Formats: sequence, C-alpha cells, structure tokens
Amino acid sequence: MLSDGHNPEFSKGLKIYDRFFVGPMELPLSLFTRCTGPEDGMKYQIPAEAFERHVSKLQQLLEMENDMPPLITNYVDGKFVLNDGNHRFEALKRMGTIAYPFIVWMTEKLDYDDFCKRYK
Repeated sequence: MLSDGHNPEFSKGLKIYDRFFVGPMELPLSLFTRCTGPEDGMKYQIPAEAFERHVSKLQQLLEMENDMPPLITNYVDGKFVLNDGNHRFEALKRMGTIAYPFIVWMTEKLDYDDFCKRYK
C-alpha cells in the first residue's frame, strides 16, 4: 500500500487500532461491491475516463501474469467493505474471474467470530 498500491492513508489507518486479520484466502467476488468508481453513489467517486484507463491497464497485466496482491476488505456487521483493490476488482470481474485471494480485517472480536463462523 505504500509502494505499488499508492494507498498510504489506508495503510496508516489500519495501524490506529489492533485488528484481526484473516488471509489471504480465496473468496467469491460476488460477495463484494466496489466503493470507488465513476458511478453515482460511490464513496470515492473518480472520473470515468481515469477509472476505465486504470481498469484496462490492470486487465492487461492480469492477463499476462497472475502474480497480483490480494484484495483487502473490512468485514463489519456481516458485510464486506472493499478497501484496497477496487480497480483490480473491476478488472477481475470483467475478465470473468469467480474468486480471488482476499485479506480480510476486522476491528471487533464479534465481527471476527462471525466471519470465522461463516467463511472459514
């Protein structure tokens, strides 16, 4: 997140509290939705042209090699929030990928226990 991912604020935020981490583990992409993109209602809205350019570039990279980092998601109150890898996630979906490695983090023990019961 501090080099290729260019997400230093997220990296810094993860270090504020003790967290529970699981993974990497393969999970179905159907469990997740993006929070970054050009669509209305996105938490992090970006211009469509920039989004498409980045997703296309990642699709090309993924087709050439499969050595990409896992996606990072928060699990809270029974739901996933995709924190890191929104462009990669979209590229994978467009390529027809069914499942992909994720690192899942939780702040609360209750969420950790719920996640383990449902997905481990």
